[in-house]
Formats: sequence, C-alpha cells, structure tokens
Amino acid sequence: MGMGNIGRIASLWVAMALLIGSARARADDIVIGQIAPIGVASTPEALLLNEGTRACVDQVNGQGGVRGRRLQFFAIDDELRAPLVADKFQQAMARKPVALINVMGSAVLGTLLSTQALDRNDVVVLGAIPGAEAFRQPGHARLFHIRSGDKSHLEQILSHSKTMGVQRIHVIYQDAGVGHSGLAVVKAGAERFGITLTSSLSTLDVASKAAAVQQAVAAGAQTYVLLGFPHFMAEMLDQLRRAGMEQAVFALGYLSPALAVKAAGLKGARGLGLVQAMPNPNGRVLPLQRDFQAAMRQAMPKLSEYSAFHLEGCVGVRVLVEALKRIDGQPTPASLVQALRMMGEVDLGGYRVNFSKGQVGNAWSDIGVMSEAGRLLF
Repeated sequence: MGMGNIGRIASLWVAMALLIGSARARADDIVIGQIAPIGVASTPEALLLNEGTRACVDQVNGQGGVRGRRLQFFAIDDELRAPLVADKFQQAMARKPVALINVMGSAVLGTLLSTQALDRNDVVVLGAIPGAEAFRQPGHARLFHIRSGDKSHLEQILSHSKTMGVQRIHVIYQDAGVGHSGLAVVKAGAERFGITLTSSLSTLDVASKAAAVQQAVAAGAQTYVLLGFPHFMAEMLDQLRRAGMEQAVFALGYLSPALAVKAAGLKGARGLGLVQAMPNPNGRVLPLQRDFQAAMRQAMPKLSEYSAFHLEGCVGVRVLVEALKRIDGQPTPASLVQALRMMGEVDLGGYRVNFSKGQVGNAWSDIGVMSEAGRLLF
C-alpha cells in the first residue's frame, strides 16, 4: 500500500471517528480536541500521537470518566499547510473545547502565537510538538508544554559529547525553523563547552542535500548532529553512512527508530543516538508504562510495538485528567489553567509534571541508542 493511500485512510478514519463522537456527545461531556497533520504521509508521527491520545481517552471513559463526566475527543487534520490553520482552528473552536491537547506542527503552533489566537479565543493548549524555543520563549500563558524542549535535548547531546572527549562537531541543519533555532542552541552550547563547531545548511532540494553532506564529510568531525523534520534527518543519516561516515550521529527524537531503519537500513541506523522526551514506551518498569500499554492493547490489540509518540499522546491525557480532577463543576479554560498551576508536582507513575513555576511541566530527557536489531535502547 502506498504512503498516499495510508494518508487518505488515516484522514477517513479520523473523519469517521469525528462523526461517531458527535453522535454520542452528552451535555455534561468535557470536550477536548487536537489539531495535527494526522493524515499526512510525511508526518506518520502525528497519527501515532493521535492513536495514543485516543487509546487513553477511551481508557479514562471506560473507567467512568473524570468525576462522572466523559471526555469527548475530536481531531482535526491541518494537512501540514499553514494557510489552512486559521480555518481549522476556528472549526475546532466551534466545538467549544475546554482544551486542545497534543497539538503537533510548526504550522499550527506558529499560527496560534503569531495571530494572537489564544488571546482572542477561550481555550487552553496542553501538550505541543515540536519543542523549539520559538514556541516557548516567550510562549503564552495558555500554552502548556508537557515535554522537555529542543534546547535541553541539544545541550544533553553536547554534554554527552564533551564527556566522551569530543572536540569537533558538525551540524547538518534543514532550512526551516527547527533547523535554524536548533543550530543557534548548539552554537551557544558548543562555545560554552569548548567544542569546535562547523555546520552545513540544506534545503529539500536534492543538490542542496548532496552539497550539505559533502561539506559534512570534509569537516572531519568526530560527531554529527542532524536538525530538521523527521524525513530530512532520516535521509541525512542515510547519506552520511553511504559516504562512509562511521562516526557518532545524533538526532532529535522526532525521528522515529522505524523511520531511521527504513531510510538507512539496520546497519546504517545502528548506533544512532536519539534524544527522547518520554520514557521507553515498551518498558515494563514504570506504572505509567504498564498503564499505557494496557490502554493500547485494548484500543489496538494487533499492535505489539509502541512508539514514543503513542506514549506522549497518553501522557497528555493523563496530565489533563489530573487537572480536571481538581475542578468542581463543569470545567472551563480559566478553571483548567488555575488547576494546572495549583496542582503542583504530579507523579503519573514514573513521569512527573509541575506547572507551578512556568509553562514547561517537565525537564526529563534521555539519549536512546539504536541497536543492531533496530530497537531503541535507553
């Protein structure tokens, strides 16, 4: 089945779920929504995030909801097209959600902030990907980031590299917001750690990508860092390996292990370091992991391997539920903001969040390393 067909099937599936959800809505339901490029073949992580969200919404409702109220969840596909975001956002507002959760995409986050949409509409955004600094500083009082951000992830790569005695790092970065903002973080960190930094910029043009790899090879670095959208990072990994580069390569965790293996093969992906913002979704140690996996088995019984995006979708629901438990009566965006700030540190079963001091609830991250079998170990 082609990726285009997969994207169309995902869009149809979301549309059907919307219709079913609407038919079952009740007056005292707590309405929540999501905007993400769910049906876009080039962003499969959006569909994974949506699946994890839905699985855990179903689990909460199956356990009686929140203080007797069901979560009524809907999703809107923004098609990864910035010009459509404003209209898609207004479609979401027509449903009168108390919150949008697990929102994904630079297009939607950039539009919400640049157009002051969160000032003109009564809604909270809880959970947002990507974690670029542009969406966090200065951010917005109604935009709550659950995961740690790109800045801390890149600084962890630099700290790890310094500990391993690395003196020269080369960054291949995409000509996009995530690439430029990430490079700025790496530059500042490299100077602080006393690491020599070189870089090459690439667009999505074939010739540009080839030139960026040639510059990377010529740099003779000990470690390479890839910054960009998932498919860009995957292709750059493949091209580096094809060029004979066996040095350590790191990328942001938006690149999934499956995509890395698909692009570079098991041999090319082996040893790749991916910075993770969530615990291992396939681990069994944490209560959060076991609870999440129970939700996924119920919702998607044929799936045997889970992604970090599945888990992140579930974590967004868990954080929302913890805040809603602390609200008397029908929740409103204002009461949700107050509950998030006042609930202090909450342990979700091995993953803690705390919004009492700001808009970022968690600073945890870890570096996972791809094994010979194509699995992420951390």
